[in-house]
Amino acid sequence: MKNIIKFLIIASFISCKAQIVNIEDECFGTNSNTYYKDINNLLNPYEGTWKYQNGNEILIVKLRKVLNTTTSTTADVIVGEYQYIDANGVEKINTLSNFNVNNIDQSFHTIFGHCINNYTEPVCDICLTNTKRVVLVYGDPLKDVSGEFYMGKAIVGGYEAIKMFIKTDGNKVNTNGSDVYSDFTFEYVGVTIPKGWYTLIKQ
Repeated sequence: MKNIIKFLIIASFISCKAQIVNIEDECFGTNSNTYYKDINNLLNPYEGTWKYQNGNEILIVKLRKVLNTTTSTTADVIVGEYQYIDANGVEKINTLSNFNVNNIDQSFHTIFGHCINNYTEPVCDICLTNTKRVVLVYGDPLKDVSGEFYMGKAIVGGYEAIKMFIKTDGNKVNTNGSDVYSDFTFEYVGVTIPKGWYTLIKQ
């Protein structure tokens, strides 16, 4: 209860004092005392539980919209978790138990972001044109790599759906104790979820 009250106080203060920037205009902004706001509720259509299945292969993605607060900014974001079962029916990863975990800073979730995709790439042949597409960052804690979910809303067989392209190069970043990008090295470790297109139906 104390954490909820503290969160509400912070959110109230930020909404009154902070500069408001539309998430359509800036992706992952870091300007201090700024509220990156989903002014037109473009993230809302992506909330829910979504499932892809092809034989034994299953990908379940759960998403919700939250307010994320750091020491300098606040933002409307989508957070989520996922489960992946491979074509042999073997569960490779499952982070769904963390879906309802709350914190003022929500960036610990394996799915996180609020970027609006204002471009035509990657090409989505069935995505609805009246709903903005989004790009979310996802983490693979087993491989210690990250990538992106490029997502668009669709209707498949009369059901609400998401057409999603998973993009990742499977490279683990080694900082080598430095904050300078030129000092980083990259090690290919592969991915848990194969790169490519997935169509997920709302559950």
